[in-house]
Amino acid sequence: RVLDEFPTCFEMLRNSMRNIILDIEKFKSQKNLLWSDVFWKEFIAKVRDLDKPESLWDFKKTFEMWHIPSGKNDRVKAEKELQFAEEIASIANSTGGVLLVGITDCPPRQTEGIGDDITDLERKLKYTRDVSRNYLVYPREILHFQLVNVKNSDGVLKNCLVIAIKQTCETVSVKDKDGRFTYPIRQETGLSRVDNGYIWGQKIHLKSDNFDFIAVFNQMLHDK
Repeated sequence: RVLDEFPTCFEMLRNSMRNIILDIEKFKSQKNLLWSDVFWKEFIAKVRDLDKPESLWDFKKTFEMWHIPSGKNDRVKAEKELQFAEEIASIANSTGGVLLVGITDCPPRQTEGIGDDITDLERKLKYTRDVSRNYLVYPREILHFQLVNVKNSDGVLKNCLVIAIKQTCETVSVKDKDGRFTYPIRQETGLSRVDNGYIWGQKIHLKSDNFDFIAVFNQMLHDK
């Protein structure tokens, strides 16, 4: 009986190995695109002038939390930090996606960048990472930050920030300064706060955190 069933067992093992290899190849392809300046420059050029809003990307001129000094405005600063964290969580809890920072939101979009001073750029990046870690409750890293030089309408290079957000296989929650939790999700009407069970039900089919939307972006670049 063992000998008779061995071919079936071997075929199942072979198919499992093939699936593993496919997953590895997909991961490597996503990683290469994720770290590619050329890819992000081409993607931004492709979508910058589109009138139709999309759920997989958003343009941001800047983040308000960057421009609020600490001190008397700590309450307002905390509100803007929470707002940023909930936006990140809402994207992760839906399809994943990217924030393209340094480009105005309304057409015709202008590439203004987020600054030229290296020290200030490093401060902004560190602060943004710290905010995400302080507010987001999730066991794994879900964000990829990348500075990209993008030409404005005058041909001048501007520093823009790409924040790529994974689609997560578990619920990302947000914990505010008072210890209260919210469970944001991105829907057609915008950001909604729902219960954990609702988001969990939307993720039953997901086997891992992923940047699968990168393949959609790459296909867009190859479409005429």
